[in-house]
Parts: sequence; structure tokens; C-alpha cells
Amino acid sequence: MSTAYLIPRTGLAVLQPRDHKRPVPTPLPAEGATVTLTPYWRRRLADGDVTAGEPPAPAPTPAKTAKATKTTTGE
Repeated sequence: MSTAYLIPRTGLAVLQPRDHKRPVPTPLPAEGATVTLTPYWRRRLADGDVTAGEPPAPAPTPAKTAKATKTTTGE
């Protein structure tokens, strides 16, 4: 099955169905989530309860900085 990044309509709590990962239905996060496009999610799309969107870009990883080394002179 294919997957899609779905975002719930503003102000609407759309429950994710139970599965092996979630024994209890939980709301789809307001920022959205990637889900498998089952008949349940296709109905939510058709009803306008969720919209397809783009997943957020991953946060850039900070560049590694060289550790400053302390040099001492023997004066």
C-alpha cells in the first residue's frame, strides 16, 4: 500500500485507527503524520477531514566545530 503525509483540518481531532503500534486510537498530530493509505484514510480525505501535504524538511544538523586547543608556553 502507498503512504501519504496527512494533516488534519484545523480544529478537528481525527483519530488514527488502532494497529500493532497503537493499541488505542490516538489523534493525528496537528502538524500531520505519514500514514498508510487504507480505506479509512481515503474516506477521511474524501470527507475533507484531512488534507494531503508535504512532510516538514528535517532540521539541518549543526556543523561540527573543531575543538579549541589550549596551548601554553613555558615562560
